[in-house]
Amino acid sequence: MNKRIKVLHLQPKCSVRISDLQEEIIEALPTKNFEVVTAYLTDTPEESTSGMHSQSERVKYFKFQKKDMKGLRLSLMRQLLKFCREENFDVVITHRFKALDIMLKLNKFLKIPHCIGVVHNLDDFNRFYRKLNALMFLDKYWTIVTVSQAVNDYLSHIGYGFNNHNVITINNAIDTEKLLKRVYSREKARKQLGLSSDSFVFGTTGRMVTVKGYLYLIKGFEKLYHSDKNIKLVLIGDGKLKKELQQYVNEKNLQTAILFPGEIIDAKLLMPAFDVFVLSSLSEGLPLVLLEAMAAKVPVIATKVGGVPSVISDQGELIDSKDVDQLFHAMEKYYKLPKDERKTLGEKLFQRLIESFDIKLYRKKYLELVQKNTTIGNNSC
Repeated sequence: MNKRIKVLHLQPKCSVRISDLQEEIIEALPTKNFEVVTAYLTDTPEESTSGMHSQSERVKYFKFQKKDMKGLRLSLMRQLLKFCREENFDVVITHRFKALDIMLKLNKFLKIPHCIGVVHNLDDFNRFYRKLNALMFLDKYWTIVTVSQAVNDYLSHIGYGFNNHNVITINNAIDTEKLLKRVYSREKARKQLGLSSDSFVFGTTGRMVTVKGYLYLIKGFEKLYHSDKNIKLVLIGDGKLKKELQQYVNEKNLQTAILFPGEIIDAKLLMPAFDVFVLSSLSEGLPLVLLEAMAAKVPVIATKVGGVPSVISDQGELIDSKDVDQLFHAMEKYYKLPKDERKTLGEKLFQRLIESFDIKLYRKKYLELVQKNTTIGNNSC
């Protein structure tokens, strides 16, 4: 009987949603040839916002506390080392910095032959000690996967162990076909958000944190709102800056124009409610929310940061981050465009999505990568 390749799929936090790209990697690995064990360092489905379970054949919840994830993480590393030795993995895939950093160190003892670290963000290795760790612990066992060419360029520029031989790019993607079967109609999406059918709606979704640039977006919208009151701005999400943003909106008497629906699971299903999607981020890798807007054929205004320009190319309006005037002028331009021209822009973005960010290509590339340096059926059991 042929032995299946045993894969550890390690993530720092349990946050499973339908069509999560981490889940798409599991989807890419057929159970006939692979045994995937997904492990979460913190949280359980009951504690996460989605409440959903991974489709992995086996799941391990370590249930570490936040304090365990800080400092040297010695207790955490001892338990994870013991677990990995007992399981004897052939491949490990990590997501986000902390999971990668932990396994970089542990694999000096484990010697798992094929290690894959997925880097999602442009700023993960800005701190010197993180660069130093990469230089000390990156070795022949590791392949680093970036979610966009922009993140690849960022790591290549850093050096410190990152190079053209161990860094590759597999672009983020979405399952457009599956999403289109579930996405709401414009009428249903607007009804859920409490929007009238005749309002012109700018919208965005994401965590309410500094890097998303929401205060600049609100100020840009504010300038446009003074010239026409039949417009709305919808900010779907939650985070530590939400109260601060709401306070600004209240002080400017914009409560009826700028809406905060809170965090909504599967917010991507509500994209058709928007006339224009706005991404105001100060930094990004390759944001899935942008692909989700494209799938809904919604025109896009976005800051030219990270992998964003490579996604929308010349099919959307690209602006500088932190620039309120550029945001205002871009929003004014799209607001004044005839409806059929906005529709054409949305159609072009949809075609670009299909051609360049297809989930089938994503799965194919991960399958090929995981199979690299491993041979199905080379052992007997």
